Amino acid sequence: MKSVEPIRDKKKIDAMKAILASGKYGQRNLVLFSIGINTAYRISDLRQLKLSDVLEISRGRVIVKERLAMKEQKTAKHNSVFISNKLRKVILDYVQS
Repeated sequence: MKSVEPIRDKKKIDAMKAILASGKYGQRNLVLFSIGINTAYRISDLRQLKLSDVLEISRGRVIVKERLAMKEQKTAKHNSVFISNKLRKVILDYVQS
């Protein structure tokens, strides 16, 4: 099996985000990419995500949860990761558009 090196260069990450943000499903792709690089979940786990996994409605307002908790598909482990303020903004922008 080939190993994959993470993208560590901020310029490369920003370029990837710009490419992903274009097109018909650009904003959705950008959100999935952002969640992936901020949480280290595998794509197989990200495909299972639902809005209810990251959002809650409180007093008629949509709020992004502080943590994303899910059972990883490959390992069957339960995992919970913090959702940063920056990532919360990306998710909220997507939902409000």
